[in-house]
Amino acid sequence: MTKSGTVGEYHYVHSRGATLIIPQLPDGTFILVRQFRYLLQRESLEFPCGGINPQWAEPLENAHKELLEETGYSRQINCDL
Repeated sequence: MTKSGTVGEYHYVHSRGATLIIPQLPDGTFILVRQFRYLLQRESLEFPCGGINPQWAEPLENAHKELLEETGYSRQINCDL
C-alpha cells in the first residue's frame, strides 16, 4: 500500500545474477534489442542481457552467449571492466 492508500502489486525475482553486454560496432553504432516486458505491457529497447547460467563458469561466457542468442553477433569482444 502506498502512502496515499493505493493498493498495488509488488513483484520480486530471485536470481543467481545477470550479465549485460554493451556491444558497439567499429563505426560506433551500439546494438540494442527489443524485448517485450510483461509487467510494463510494452516493448523496451535494451542492451543484450540475461541470467547467469551455472553451466558456464564465467559471467563473460554468459554475456557472449546472450549476445549471440539475442543479436546473432559473435563473441569478438573487447572487454573493459
